[in-house]
Amino acid sequence: MLRPCVIYGGAPTKNQREQLEMGCDILIATPGRLMDFMQNVNLLSFSRLKFTVIDEADELLSTGWEEAMEKLFQGSDQNTDADHTYLMFSATFPKPARRLAKEYMDDECVRIKVGRVGSTHQNITQQVIFAEESAKSQALLDLIFSEGPQRTLVFTNSKVKCDMVDDYLYNKGLPVTSIHSDRTQREREDALRSFRTGRCPILVATGVTARGLDVANVKHVINYDLPSTMHDGITEYIHRIGRTARIGNEGKATSFYNDRNEDIGPDLCKILIESKQSIPDFLQEHMPEDPTTIDWHDGTDDESDDSLGGGLGGGFGGDAGGFDADAGFGGESAADTGFGGDGGGFGDGGFSADADDKVAACTALVQIPRFVPLSILHVTSPKGPHPFLVSLPSRRGNLIYIYVFVPPKPVDLEGNGDQDRKETGEWRVPVVLDFHGGGFIMGSPLEQAPYASMMSRELGAVVISVSYRIGPFHQFPAAIHDAEDVLSAILDTSGVSKAGKVLREEIQRYYSIVQSDALEKKKEHTAPHLEHCKTITLDPTRLAISGFSAGGNIALNMAISVPPCPELGMSTTFGPQSRTHGPAPADTMSPRLPENRRATILDDPFESWPCLLPPPQAQPRMLPLLLFYPSLDARLLPHERPMKPLPNALRPDDHHKQKPKAPGLFSIMGPTYLPRKLRPHPRASPGLNDPAHIQKNAAILLVLPEKDSLAVQSDVWVDKMNNNDWNGPVHFGDGREGDWDGHHGGQAGSSNVPSTKNGGMEVWHAPGCRHGWTQFPDTFVPQHERNERELVFARTLDFVKDNWKKELLVERRQLGNQIQELRPLSIPNSNE
Repeated sequence: MLRPCVIYGGAPTKNQREQLEMGCDILIATPGRLMDFMQNVNLLSFSRLKFTVIDEADELLSTGWEEAMEKLFQGSDQNTDADHTYLMFSATFPKPARRLAKEYMDDECVRIKVGRVGSTHQNITQQVIFAEESAKSQALLDLIFSEGPQRTLVFTNSKVKCDMVDDYLYNKGLPVTSIHSDRTQREREDALRSFRTGRCPILVATGVTARGLDVANVKHVINYDLPSTMHDGITEYIHRIGRTARIGNEGKATSFYNDRNEDIGPDLCKILIESKQSIPDFLQEHMPEDPTTIDWHDGTDDESDDSLGGGLGGGFGGDAGGFDADAGFGGESAADTGFGGDGGGFGDGGFSADADDKVAACTALVQIPRFVPLSILHVTSPKGPHPFLVSLPSRRGNLIYIYVFVPPKPVDLEGNGDQDRKETGEWRVPVVLDFHGGGFIMGSPLEQAPYASMMSRELGAVVISVSYRIGPFHQFPAAIHDAEDVLSAILDTSGVSKAGKVLREEIQRYYSIVQSDALEKKKEHTAPHLEHCKTITLDPTRLAISGFSAGGNIALNMAISVPPCPELGMSTTFGPQSRTHGPAPADTMSPRLPENRRATILDDPFESWPCLLPPPQAQPRMLPLLLFYPSLDARLLPHERPMKPLPNALRPDDHHKQKPKAPGLFSIMGPTYLPRKLRPHPRASPGLNDPAHIQKNAAILLVLPEKDSLAVQSDVWVDKMNNNDWNGPVHFGDGREGDWDGHHGGQAGSSNVPSTKNGGMEVWHAPGCRHGWTQFPDTFVPQHERNERELVFARTLDFVKDNWKKELLVERRQLGNQIQELRPLSIPNSNE
């Protein structure tokens, strides 16, 4: 078996020296570090070297590298035997580089070409978009969103521009990283690893990365800046776009062009003509007089000895996008030879080119990295819709990342049918606000992509899944604050707040892109709403809130934290609301909207914060609250919870207590978000609140798997809710009938008639199911859990639809949370 070894600049030499001392059959190196080790012939000897391979030969044989290459070729310990072979590879091989290569190659060397040297592969779809400098950032954002989730490489011409684009995309909530020569070797490796594994599927880079970078499944290359003729021009362009469509695959290259790129215009037209791409109107002035006969003026295809001043040029010409060339990346200046890194497979087990496929199969995705790879969506929710990212500004100055699922078509629950949409030109969509699980220390909205996609598709609703702040970097009540801010943005129907405006603008922009794309590619059956509706509008009169595990805690918090709704003047003016008492204006723990927001029934007269009720123009409706195995009582850590099956339900006679578990990850890391002294807080443990404090217009569906450590606290909570007239139907996954506590013979507690004071609570028991079974891909779920999930999701849809149809008969002044002391989310002082 061959033993490889890698040495490169920017990394400690100790480990590399130890690897060399063990001997190797193949040495992969950057020039600077190789010359350092060549000084010690006892460590690195070329006396038995058989093959010297120079990748990206046109770059290494260009001006600035002559001294380094001369030392490498003429080292004192070189093998001068006839069996020593030099091989040179490059996608482009201009005349100056071949002339220099001639000095190191035999006269009888062989040159192999694949197509015209310097051409582009026809598997790359190239498009050029006119974009002024000031409009490039927005054009880039629109382009990325229009293409959907995929591995994308963005090129700029300078390090400053690279950082600027990286910051812009990151602040827009996109999973992005960047790389250039000012980054340390460790930073470069981390960026490449994130890009390869799909954790950050967008990489912004300077042209230096175009050389030798080979990453599987790069679908889109974007030239944010086109290279100028002073910096290799069309040669650099060819190397850049060659990062996609590799090894027979297909890819896309998009370039932004404006008046600053006039110098590359003629060569760009030639490349587009040669590869049979369309020429945009703004490039027509650069078209050659005779497109059938193109003179490249670079001597790349000139094989005569005269063209090189005698002798045949050496090396192998490769087609851009064909060979799997991975020679590494050096600095952006000739002097930066010692700090180049290798883009190949090394470090921490290697940068496996197919790592994204392995990541896509993961089911436990920890959110300590910034983002989860979007590639998981194609495994967990192949039907779609798939989400796009939006970053909402919060009242505390941080950004809240949300994953937005826009439905592919309307679902007419009642009214607002095709005819109404045609007349108004508006598509009003319901909203589902969802919170993922993970014990406040891990998790990602993308874990719930199957659920979110299903809800969006079947309800015709926009599903907003919140990536709230978690431990160990954030403490309680960071997650609650983020949830309240997103809820505020949803209910800010006029878009007065910045978050409300951003949310609506981004959803509208996404819809406009989908609409224009569908109309341009108009098929025989185009969805009517795409033809008639220019705007998409969030409809908070149909709002549902759902949460899984810790997310269920947050979902219940949203029902508890909303303000009371006493009589409120229905003035249509934009004047500020009066404040007679309530939280002080300086209370940063209490959320508020701008004081000039229009006063509606949504508002608390004592605190400008919307509650879960529709605008005054619409009849108030029931709020479906979907709690999947929620964390209701945070006083006990996971290993401290009593372990026994659900009593009086699935196993009414089983009171056996299992041994407590040893502390695990959640018990160890949980206090980083929720310290012990805060766990009894009514917002940290919402299940401890009086049932009367929960929204009176809420209807609760509680889903409980049998094999769940949260079962006992859920049991206690349901009994308490039922004793306060929240009792409703109870379902058992095995088909039996009965109520929660078993004392009514399956009669009273199973009533389908909710309480007149609230929407009631429906409980679904899932026998033999595990915590989180609703989120696992089918491959990892036993058949009985899959069947149970289908039943639960079907009931969830019906539950939401049924409650959205209900019009509340109670007086509006009786709606909402009437408990004023629950409004401020204040944290006890350390001395309390």
